[in-house]
Amino acid sequence: MPKWDAPNLTDADFTEADFSNANIARAIVSQANFTRANLMNTNLSKTDLMRANFSEANLTGVNLSEAIYCSETIFPANVDLSQAIPITSGVNLSGYPKYILSCRDLHSLDLSRANLSGLYMNDVNLSGANLNESNLSNTRFSDANLKNASLIGANLNNAYLGGANLSNADLSYSIMTNTNLLGAFYNSETIFPSSTNLSKAIYLDSGVNLSHIYFSKINLNRVNLSNTNLSSSILKYIDLSYANLSNANLNNANLEGAILDNANLEGAIFCKTIMPDGSVRNNCY
Repeated sequence: MPKWDAPNLTDADFTEADFSNANIARAIVSQANFTRANLMNTNLSKTDLMRANFSEANLTGVNLSEAIYCSETIFPANVDLSQAIPITSGVNLSGYPKYILSCRDLHSLDLSRANLSGLYMNDVNLSGANLNESNLSNTRFSDANLKNASLIGANLNNAYLGGANLSNADLSYSIMTNTNLLGAFYNSETIFPSSTNLSKAIYLDSGVNLSHIYFSKINLNRVNLSNTNLSSSILKYIDLSYANLSNANLNNANLEGAILDNANLEGAIFCKTIMPDGSVRNNCY
C-alpha cells in the first residue's frame, strides 16, 4: 500500500482490510475499527490508537514503537506493547516531542499522577478526565476542553490555559503559580484555589456581558448563555450544540461555521448576524 502522510482516520471502518506492509506512522486512527484486518508488518509507530478496535486482527510483525493507546484500545491477545505508550494513570510523558499528544480525544481518561509537564495539548478534549495530582507545569492547554475535568492537587505552575473551557472543572488544591488564564472560560461550578487571579478569565453564565469577545473552535455545548450579550462577538467554529441562547443578543455576531444543533434560540436577537452557513440574518427591529 502507498505511504500516507499522517492521515486522520478517526472513526474509520477497516473491518477485514489489508494493511500488510503499509506505513501509516504518525496517523490518527482513534476509534477506528480494524476487526479481523491484516496488519502484518505494518508500521504504526507514533500512531494515535486511542480507543481503536483491533479484535481478531493480524498484528504479526507490527511496529508499535511509541504508538499511543489507552485502556479502551482493544488488542488481540499476546500483542507486544512494550514499545507502545499507554495513556494512563501515572504515565510520564514529560520530554517527549510535541507529536506524542497529537491525539485530540482524551475525554474521561484516568490521568491522575501523570507527568505531562511541558507538553503541547492544544485543542485536546480532556472533558471529564481525571488529572488529580498530575504534573502539568509548563504545559500548554490552548483552547483545550477541560469541562468537568478533575484537577485536584494538580501542578499547574506556568501552565498556559488560554481559551480553555474550565466549566464545571475542579481545580481545588491545585498549584497555580504564574498560571496563564487569559481567555479561559469558567462558570459558577468551576472550583479554583482561593486567591486565584481570574481577572483575565471569562465568566460564562446567563445574563453576562460578552460583547466584542473572540471565541473560536472551542466546545461550549450545553452552556447556559440565556439573556447574554454576545453582540459584535466572534463565535466562529465553536460548538454550541444544546446550548441555551434564549433571549441572547447576537447583533453583529459572527457565527460562521458554528454548531447550533439543538441549541435553544428562542427570543434570541439577530441583526446583521452571520449564521453558520455564511448567510446574514437580519431580524432587526
